[in-house]
Amino acid sequence: MKNKIKFKKESIISIVFSILLFALVNLLFYKKNARNYTNSLGL
Repeated sequence: MKNKIKFKKESIISIVFSILLFALVNLLFYKKNARNYTNSLGL
C-alpha cells in the first residue's frame, strides 16, 4: 500500500514537472516568434 502511494506521488510530480517544462518551452518559443514578427514589421 505504501509503495502505491509513493508511486502515485512521484507520478503526479513528474506530470506537473512535464507540464511546467512544456509551458516554459512554449513561452520561449512564443517570445522568439514575437520578436521575429516585430522585426519583420520593422518596429
